[in-house]
This record gives sequence, structure tokens and C-alpha cells, in this order.
Amino acid sequence: MTRKYNLNHRLAACFLLTGLFLQSCDGFSNQVIPQEKEQSSRTLELSDNPLVNTGQAIVTSGGYLASFYEDEGELKANLRIDQTQAEPNYKGVPVLVEEGVDLSYLTKLDYKTQQNRIQPSHKNGTIDQVIIFNGGVAGGMMGGTQKTRTSQRIPDLTDMKELRRHFTKGYLEITPKNYKQLVEFSESQAASFTNYEGGLFVKGWETSSEFDALMDLLLSFNVIKKFKINSAREDKAELAEVIGKALQFYKELTELDLNGCGLGDGMIEDILESIAAPEKLRILNVSNNNLSTELVASLQVRLPNAQIRSQGETSQRSIGFSSTASSISSNSEHNSSGKVTPNNSSSTMFDSVSAGNVGTEKTGKEAESIAGLYSPEITAYKRLRLNQFLPAISKDEIEYGRELGHGGFGAVYQASCQGDNVAIKKLLNTSEKQVADFQKEAIIMANHRHNNIVAFLGYCPEENALIMEYMPGGSLASLLKSTKEVSWQERYQIALDVAEGMSYLHDCGIVHCDLKSDNVLLDSNKRAKVTDFGISALKREVTSGKSSYGEWLGGTYRWMAPEIFHTSKNSKAGDVYSYGMVLWELGARKLPFAEIKVLLPLCEHIKAGNQEVVSADTPQELKKVIEQCWLPEPPLKKETSGQDRPTMKRVRYLLEEGHSSFLRRESGEILDQDQDKEIEVYKKAAEQGDAEAQFKLGLCYEIGQGVKIDWQEAVKWYQRAAEQGFVTAQSKLGGIYLAEKNYQEALKWNQKAAGQGDVSAQYNLAWMYGNAKGVTQNYQEALKWNKKAADQGLGASEYNLGWMYERGLGADQNYQEALKWYQKAADQGFGGAQAKVEETCNRLEEEKKKLDNIIKAWPHGEKIVSQLKSASGILDFSLCQLTSEQISILIKHPHFNQIHTFKLGRSQIGDEGTIKLAAALSNSQIHTLDLAYNQIGPAGAIKLAAALPNTQIHTLSLGGNRIGDTGAQELAKILPSTQIHTLYLGDNQIGAVGASKLAATLPSTQLHTLNLDYNQQIGAAGASELAAALPNTQIHTLNLYNNRIGDVGAQELAKVLSSTEIHTLSLGGNQISNAGAQQLANALSNTQIHTVNLRENNISAEMKRLLQQQHPNIKFGM
Repeated sequence: MTRKYNLNHRLAACFLLTGLFLQSCDGFSNQVIPQEKEQSSRTLELSDNPLVNTGQAIVTSGGYLASFYEDEGELKANLRIDQTQAEPNYKGVPVLVEEGVDLSYLTKLDYKTQQNRIQPSHKNGTIDQVIIFNGGVAGGMMGGTQKTRTSQRIPDLTDMKELRRHFTKGYLEITPKNYKQLVEFSESQAASFTNYEGGLFVKGWETSSEFDALMDLLLSFNVIKKFKINSAREDKAELAEVIGKALQFYKELTELDLNGCGLGDGMIEDILESIAAPEKLRILNVSNNNLSTELVASLQVRLPNAQIRSQGETSQRSIGFSSTASSISSNSEHNSSGKVTPNNSSSTMFDSVSAGNVGTEKTGKEAESIAGLYSPEITAYKRLRLNQFLPAISKDEIEYGRELGHGGFGAVYQASCQGDNVAIKKLLNTSEKQVADFQKEAIIMANHRHNNIVAFLGYCPEENALIMEYMPGGSLASLLKSTKEVSWQERYQIALDVAEGMSYLHDCGIVHCDLKSDNVLLDSNKRAKVTDFGISALKREVTSGKSSYGEWLGGTYRWMAPEIFHTSKNSKAGDVYSYGMVLWELGARKLPFAEIKVLLPLCEHIKAGNQEVVSADTPQELKKVIEQCWLPEPPLKKETSGQDRPTMKRVRYLLEEGHSSFLRRESGEILDQDQDKEIEVYKKAAEQGDAEAQFKLGLCYEIGQGVKIDWQEAVKWYQRAAEQGFVTAQSKLGGIYLAEKNYQEALKWNQKAAGQGDVSAQYNLAWMYGNAKGVTQNYQEALKWNKKAADQGLGASEYNLGWMYERGLGADQNYQEALKWYQKAADQGFGGAQAKVEETCNRLEEEKKKLDNIIKAWPHGEKIVSQLKSASGILDFSLCQLTSEQISILIKHPHFNQIHTFKLGRSQIGDEGTIKLAAALSNSQIHTLDLAYNQIGPAGAIKLAAALPNTQIHTLSLGGNRIGDTGAQELAKILPSTQIHTLYLGDNQIGAVGASKLAATLPSTQLHTLNLDYNQQIGAAGASELAAALPNTQIHTLNLYNNRIGDVGAQELAKVLSSTEIHTLSLGGNQISNAGAQQLANALSNTQIHTVNLRENNISAEMKRLLQQQHPNIKFGM
């Protein structure tokens, strides 16, 4: 049947197909439309639009379009792609039109827009159809597009007329004004929201009461590539939580803009931990937030693929009255308003943290620990991805002490294990089910480490016992029940510690189920750690009924959330309630609901939602948190009632936010009621030159304690205190000048403070040398200062050391050493360190396999590899003839650092090999090193000597080399700084000069055995110097064989023997005659000597008999 078409339709088709064939011709490229993409899910149909009103074909005048026509109800076209051809190249090509195409409207659009709406489809090298789209090509289509009217169409958000006004520069804006409209669309067009790949811009939510509901809309999206939020919302914790939860689902995110949100370090840390695919991030904007210098400096390391933008004002909290470095934010700067603000410069080198956060770094998730982190559906042990390996400890290594506590399932003992003070949790009932659950608890504990979680050390299968860190401070319950005075500063710190530990567990998907003061333990410094969390992971939110330990849900009723009595389900929210009860205990110092003694009335009382009364002296900051923790949950909470109970992470934020004001108020209580008079006292003492008063006065001006904030006054008093040598003020100035980019002054003050052991200044120096700020870039210096800070436990420097060794900055690349420092940082819970531990372990395994293959190709290679893999810790490569090049390969082997005894005698490593070996010794466990007869000269000895103070070596053999007096002098200089007690320097061409230098330092060393045999040139002069030093040494074995000391040397030794600890003396081959022997004979009676070697001297037989007769208890070699 012939259809009739009006003129408008004819013109529309002509315009569209003309544009279409411009794309199809050779040499034409439309950059907007990809040539081949994954097949679209848009609905396409063979066109039945009325386009012509006659049965005749429409011929166009355009060069490429020959004609189009209707054929049995389908629109088809003849195409002339090649202009040189008179006839069309393609005939009868079907035309597909997407549903809803308004051809009349399309003819009015500009040429480029039309071009974007049509596309040729290629198949097997030819054009098999042309396609007309309704809203532009979204990703293109593959050849052979399905010709169907039934496929479900997924419209693009950008093409919805109703939403166009909500788009700005590629971002869909979400504001309180358009929020509800977007929610309606998200419900009706769910697939479009899910597949939207553009940007989101959340703005204008500073005061809106519907902020909590924003989360539902954000979770409607799945493949967002750009996320931008600009909100100065007062509740920063709520803001960070919403951002973090949303970012977990945006797996294609490439740009994140947090400019102007006013977030702090911890919040940014947790947001970064939440990003689903951080390696895809290309731009991160954290400008105008309250970030420390160290956090900003760490971003480039954590996100190496991203451009970091950190301009504008940032600030760092000051945490109160303290003269300790760890209490002071040393990296700060000031602006015109006088507000203290930290430097916002970024680093290209180090991940970092301020000294004030040592040991409290947030860890967030551990990627390899648990599947589906943050997912509420994780409800069983089998869902945990845990390393099933447990460090087994034999019962023979355990010595039980006193019992610390007991329950229905077992007891806890203080014990000694492998020489360490530990706690042993021993299962007393031994049913198979209980043992299996107990082992699961051990596995869970072994897989989770945090600074505020009691550390798991091992498992004893013979005893069914867990070996854990011993906490000498006992339980929090015991402390609160005691009459000991516990300041609110201490109690607030305990609250923070427990919040850290619980937040970590929840991040790992673990519900504690039994949080109470009995399960919070304290170390010797009253720092708190959470315990008994392992078995809780077996009792997830779906668990109900009796547990295998005979305790309902693992909880204790007095701390249990009311909703659990209704639902019989444990949850993270239940843990938060229990945490609120622990906070209540900190104030009340008694058992919750202590007046109710009977179990059933107690349960009914709690089930009804009744709450304890918070004690009057509890700080307001804690009261607010307790109220939040006790907010009702369903079924007690009505749908229309107020806030939800916060997450543990948010509780931690609230505590941290309140901590600064709490400390300021507490420090203010130290002042007299008349603060003006107290400040005057400070001023008077400061004016009189009291450095501590000067520093504290500066701090008052910085934080506004008793005076108005005055940055210039603060710096003035810090400067005066620093000039008097007050180390904390020096460190403070170093941080201030560093933030202001006054690198000359920063270097000066950081050097002064770092030299006195200030950890913050040490870190700052490392940063400056590593990043060439004010100094020439020097990775060796950066490594040195990071090492000093790391030795004081600074997690950031531990991480940085791992990072430097991994990359070979400042030292040879050493994955084993990198692993050591990453592990130390991870043990403190330093963010990102655990992932680096796992990554480095994998690299080490690859490195080991590669090096094994190389070494096996050497002479004796199989023997070397076998010894490296041995558990003995001994490498005996004597006579293996290793070269310096082979040494450089050997020391890179991962197992080399497990060696404690290294014998390399009679090889040919020379100075070059010795120098390479020396560089690796400080990172090894070697305590016994034999390098005898290796052609080592002074150069090798000098480098070896320089390395020894940083090693564990106590026995060193360098016999048969050529170190000479120069080498002996260098060794003498460093011996007092080493652990060496046994030193073999025989046959080394050492003369009187070298012996004299050794003698001068012997009293300051740990040496008890000194071998100088066969040096020949020591002579009487050298022997005399040694003799003079011996009474003040610990030496009990002295070998001077073949040194030409003669009678003079023997006589000098004889004079002092009675004042020494020497019991073994070797003087053979020394040209000693009867005169010298007589002097020795006269002296031996009052000595400790039991063995004397006088072989190959000029002593007569008669004198030898006389010696033996006079000293029958001495063994003579003559």
C-alpha cells in the first residue's frame, strides 16, 4: 500500500540523510560519535514515519545522497559514497529511527546537532543501515543493531527536558530546592540515574534539615565520574559521612572537588578510604579545608595518579596547654585575621602525620581482611576473607602466672612466653564446637591489628589458648571501681581510644556485641584498648539465641541496647549504645542500673528504653555524645521521630570535635579565677627571662587563653623561648616558618630542635631534605631524620622509611627493609601501611624467585640457595670464592636479612665487596661476621667501620687482610659505639700506631677478646700502649702472637697483669728471652690467668721448667 507524506517530512528526511552521508564518506570524521562501541540499549525501530506523499523515489541534489524511498512500509535509501561513481554504491539500505523522533523539530536544529543524531552502521565492511537518534549518540552502536520495537529504552538524563535547567557545565546540581523533584525522577527513571556518567554538584545544604535524606538520592547513581560538593555545613561529621558513603559506590570517579567544605584531617582521611577506586582519581581539590600540612603533603603519595589542588585557607587545631612537642601543632601559618592556619603546600614525596597524632592514626578499611567492607549484609564468619594461618606457640614456651580473671568458658592468666610478659586466654571447656569457635576467634584477632585493639600474638593448640598483649593497667572497670583519682583529661583520652578501636572494628565489618568497661584494658600509660572482639564476629546481626559460649548474644545485659531485647539481633548500632554506657561509666564510676539486682526486672527496665542519669560532673562534650549514643532505634523509635543513632565513625568525629574545647576549658581551670592576674604572672616571668613562661605565654596568645588571639605576640614569645634553647619553642618556630615558606629560618630552628630529639622537628627536616625545600635535595639526610623520628615511634616516618627503601632513595633499594618499616607503621594503624605490607610481601616473593635462579648458576650456587632457605640463620660460604658483584646480589635476597651468622672467609670480595656488604649490615640481623682473608684494605675497613655502630654485630673477624694502621684507627674510633665484644685483627699489617689507637679506646668498649696475632710491627711500643690500657678494660683474652714485642713489651704487660681480667694470654713468637719470662713468672701469681702461650720465643728450657714449677695450675704452651 502506498502511503502519502507531507512536504515537511520530505524535507526532514532529506536534511538528515545528507548529514548522515557526510559522515560515511572517506576522510570525514565526526569526533562526537565513536565508530564502534558497545551496543546501546536504546529502542530503535524501522521507520514508518510518513516522509513522502507519492510512491515515487525522492532524488536529492546532494553529492552523497542519491535517493531514498519507501519499500513495503520501510524507509530505505540508496547511497553514493564514492563521488567518482555515477551510480549509488549502496542500494536499499534500511533506515532506523529511534522512538520519539520529531523530524519536523530536527530539521530546525543546527547542522552539527543533526550530525550528532545520525550514524551509519557498518557490518562486514559495508553499510547495512543508517540510524536516526532522538537525543544524540550515547556511546555509539555496533554494527548489526537489533531491529526491534520491544527493547527497553534507557533515556539519558541530559536529554530529559524536565532536568535540563538543573545542569550547569556538565554537572547535575542537587540542592534543597530541586531535591524532591530529582527524587521523583530517580524513582520513575531509576535506570537512567544508575547509568548516568556525568558529574554531580551538591550545593546549598548548609542549613537544610533534609540533609540526612540526601544520601538516598546520591545512592541512586552508580557510575558518576565527577563529584563536587560545596557546603559549609556546621555538622562536619554528618557532611563527611554522607560524602564517604556515596563515594563507596562511584567506581568510575575521576574528579573529586571538596573545596570549601571545612573538613579536618580525620574526615578527609575517612573520605579517601571510602573511594571505591582511588587509582582512577585524576583530580582532587581539598582547598579551603581545615587540614594540617602533613595531611596535604601525604595526598600525592596516596593518590599518585591524581592532581592535588590545595589552595586557600586551611587551619590546624591547637590542643591546649602543654609544653610537650606531641601536644603542639608545629606546622601553622597566620593570615591577616590573626587566625592560626597550617601550611597547605603539598608534598611529592612523603605520606605524613603530625607528631601530635603519633600512635593514633586512623586506619579505615583493610582491603584484604574482609569482603564487602561497610556492607551491612556481612553476617557470618564464612563471609570474612581471613588469613587462616595462626602463629603457633608451643606450651613449653609458656610459663603461667597469676589468674587475671575467669568466666564460664575459660580463664585469663598473666604469663611469660618466649621471655615476654603476655596474657593467656585459655579455654577450659573443650567440646569440639567450643574449640572450633575459639580457633575462629583466634583467626579473627590475628587478622585485625590496631593501636586501640589488644594485640594478638599467637595461638597454642595444645592448651586451646590465645596469647595476647599483656595490659598492666588492668580493665577500665577495675580502674573506675577503685579509689584512685582519675582526671577528666585521662578519662576523655580513654573515651577517644575506645572510639578509635570500635570505629576500626566497625570499618572491618565486625560487631563487638559485648562492649563494656570490663572489655576495655589499659596499658601502663592508661591508653585504652578494646578486647574480646574476636568471637563477636561469629555473632553477626542475623545471629540469635544462645551462643556457643553460653552467653545470650555475647552481650551483658546492663550495657545492652534496648532494641536487642525486642529483635534478638546484634548490630553496630547496638555497639554504639553500649559505647554510650561506657562513657556513662567514666562519669558515674559504678555499675549501670546498679539499684536493680534481679535479672528479669533489669531486662524489662532496659527493654522499655529507660536510661541512666548522666553524672553532673561529666563534661558537656561527653554528655552530648552519650545522648547521641542512646537515641532510640526501632521498634522504640517511631518513624517520624528525630535523629538516628550515629555510627561509630560519627561518634568518633563528635568526640574529636569536642576535644579541643574540653582541653581549653580544663587548662583554664588550672589558672586562677582571675585569669588576668594569672596572665600577668606569666608575663612577668617571661619578661624576666623564664623560657617556659615565654613559651606558655606565646601559646596563650595563639589560642586565646586568657588573652585575645594575637599571632604576632605569640611568635614573639616563641622566638624568645627558642633563643634560650627551649626545645619545644624551637620546634614550634620551625613548623611556623616552614608553613610560611621561610625555609632558611625553618631549617635553622628545626635543626636545633631535631638535634635535641624533638620528633616533630626531625620529621620536618626529613620533609625539607626529601622535597628540596630550603636545602639541596638530599635523600640520605631525609632518610637519616626519618629514621630518628621513626625510632621514636612516629608512624608517618616509619611509613616514609618504607617508601624510601622501596624506591631506593637515600639507600640501596631494599624491599626487606621497606617491609620492616611498613609493618611498624601498620602496627600503629597508620593509614595505607597495611596495603603496602601486602604489596611488598608480593614483591619480595617475586624477587626471591628471581635471585634464586641467578644464584643457582654460580659455583656452589645450590649450596648457597639451600643455606639461604635454611632456618638455621647461618650462612657459611667459606672458600666459596664470592666476588663483589655476587655479594651485591646476595644482600638483596629477602632471606639475607634473616641471617645472624655470616662466614665468608677466604673469598675474594675485596674492598668493593666489603663496601657493598657494609651498606646492608645495618638492615640485617647479623651478629657474627667472618671476613678473614678477603683482600680487604684500608678503604674497605673504613666503610665497614662507619657501618658498625648501626649493626647488631658482636663478633667480627678481619684476620688475614691488609687494613693496616689506617683501618685499625678507623675501627678504634667507632668501637665504643658498637656492640662488638670479640675482635680478630690478626695478620693485618698493623703497627705500633694502630695498636696505640686501639689501646686508647679499649676502656670505652665492650671488648673482652682481642686478637692481634701476626701483625709483626706492633713491637714494644705498641705492647706498652696496650699494657697501659688493659687495667681499665673488660678484656680477658689477649692474643699478641708474633709481634716482636721483646722483653720490654713482656715486662710492661707483666706490670699490669694483676690489675686486669685477663685469663688467656698468647705471646708466642715475640723474641722474648729469659729476662722477659722472669718478669712474667713473678707477676702470674696474683693474676686470673689460666692459659699462657710462650712458644717460639728465646726462653731456655730451665726457665720453662721454672715457670711450670712456680705455676702448676697454669697451662703453658712452650
